[in-house]
Amino acid sequence: MLKEDIIVYDDFATKSYHQEILNILNPLSFDWKYNSNISSDNNNTLEYFGFTHTLFNAQLNAWVSKHDVIKPLIYQIKDTANCKNILRARFDMTLFNKNNLMHEPHIDFKVPHIASIYYVNDTDGDTIIFNENKLSNKYTIKKRIPPKANRLVLFKGEFVHTGCSPSKTANRILINSNYN
Repeated sequence: MLKEDIIVYDDFATKSYHQEILNILNPLSFDWKYNSNISSDNNNTLEYFGFTHTLFNAQLNAWVSKHDVIKPLIYQIKDTANCKNILRARFDMTLFNKNNLMHEPHIDFKVPHIASIYYVNDTDGDTIIFNENKLSNKYTIKKRIPPKANRLVLFKGEFVHTGCSPSKTANRILINSNYN
């Protein structure tokens, strides 16, 4: 597990591998699935929507996507996080919102885990990690991480966190994965 609460790695994948991931996740040609709330199953607030594509499902303990080119990245993240199991891996895309909408704060899993975010494109729409480890109505910011293509963020999954929709670019594309 992580020695620090949050670790940021720039230029995590090789340039050519990252470019291949960027090409695959082209918003105009990729097989995106609509999700009414990109952060949670609890709320269908109109602006919280986004698009996802599941890669690995822990309930099935199986890869459920045909995009095998991503598997090495997920395994590399798992090894970097020093974890044994993949809990989930998915692609996420949020779209432009002129107000830089902050999505619903959440915790991905109730079990101890490491959360990761791999940014695919250069965009805005920070990831916000809060000091709190329980859902509430008030949070204090532990760290804001701006998206940057080929940046990986690892953090202890106990922390409430969220992302923001981009307000300067058309979309924010990332790979969200969790490990224990």
